[in-house]
Amino acid sequence: MDTKIGFIDTCSPHNGDVAKPANVAVSTLTVSLPPPLPVMTDENLPVICIVGGPNSNDYGTNRILHHTIGLPDFSQELRCFQNVTCYQAVVNNLEDAHELIDTAISTAVKESKPVYISIGCNLAAIPHPTFSREPVPFSLSPRLSNKMGLDAAVEAAAEFLNKAVKPVLVGGPKLRVSHASEAFVELADACLILLCIYRYEFQMQYGSIGWSVGATLGYAQAEPEQRVIACIGDGSFQVTAQDISTMIRCGQKSIIFLINNGGYTIEVEIHDGPYNVIKNWNYTGLVDAIHNGEGKCWTTKVFCEEELIEAIETATGPKKDSLCFIEVIVHKDDTSKELLEWGSRVSAANSRPPNPQ
Repeated sequence: MDTKIGFIDTCSPHNGDVAKPANVAVSTLTVSLPPPLPVMTDENLPVICIVGGPNSNDYGTNRILHHTIGLPDFSQELRCFQNVTCYQAVVNNLEDAHELIDTAISTAVKESKPVYISIGCNLAAIPHPTFSREPVPFSLSPRLSNKMGLDAAVEAAAEFLNKAVKPVLVGGPKLRVSHASEAFVELADACLILLCIYRYEFQMQYGSIGWSVGATLGYAQAEPEQRVIACIGDGSFQVTAQDISTMIRCGQKSIIFLINNGGYTIEVEIHDGPYNVIKNWNYTGLVDAIHNGEGKCWTTKVFCEEELIEAIETATGPKKDSLCFIEVIVHKDDTSKELLEWGSRVSAANSRPPNPQ
């Protein structure tokens, strides 16, 4: 396991970096309820969420603490996390802290899902014998496959590929969970399929608006030698725009295309209404203000294809070592036929009348 640990603090506890597997997100009691948590579960990310819990002496005292909803029961945060994490550990004494923390971390790695660890704010710096011993070598039992099911799947896949004239293999994020990326490349080589690898992430299952900004931050931090390219809608950007500050401060050099179409166009195709129109921002001006002459950042606004081509050439040329923010002005109805079809199907599914009782 990589022992290099870096510290990245964001402008808001709700803008967590959710892109890199085996991340640790640390926050304050109850403030640590970030919107990306369900996305972490959906995307199978083993994120370890560590929360500074109440003082261990406060349990059972009926005291009312700040960062709570005013009730002496401190479990409200735990109950929230139970629905979006695969394991929860509340450490309010040191005797079983070692076991609880090890179990949480191993469960996150094994299940490839986020876990929750609450640690009493007065316990973190206190030494304890269970933490002073030499680390015990740790290993997880490999997952066992159903051999008959696996053989049947391989046979079906081989039959399908052998019939294909021009096969194309597309690998999704589930490869990461199964540690199957290398096997996927080997399969492509064995099939003599020309392979072009781009890590493409598209969070659709949970549909968390604002996810893409924090994800861009996370991926760029995890892969500093690669250049992340992000296409972000204006509505999504307004939810988590502060992460631009962290990107600049960390010296990231991503290319961000801000698609300014004046609102939540994807929602318009599902159910139109005035709530899908948002206040237009001067997005390049906002990023320039955040930049404030500190770090490397370049912004531009484009209105046509020629300007876009020129902006891309600048971003990949003279500004290749900078965070590049390109605001692309498009018409609000400029959508793909696939989006129109998807929106109509979701709209039809949502508007079905109740079944007769």
